[in-house]
Amino acid sequence: MIARRVREILAIDPEPLDDTSGADASGLKGDIRFEGVGFGYDAERPILNDISFVAQPGELVALVGLTGAGKTTLVSLIPRFF
Repeated sequence: MIARRVREILAIDPEPLDDTSGADASGLKGDIRFEGVGFGYDAERPILNDISFVAQPGELVALVGLTGAGKTTLVSLIPRFF
């Protein structure tokens, strides 16, 4: 019974990796540049302070840190979600 369920799960087609309904960004050029960026959901409690970096086209950048350090918030600032 367990083996049957395992086979069923393994037979499921994976979800597509790329969403083809998005905008075509292949023509975008330039870099991502943060210079002295700060952010806080509340003005009294900043969570990002004086962040600076440059990501060149084709460059792989990794954001590493503890849970709650602001990695997702930093990435959300790029498309101006905040």
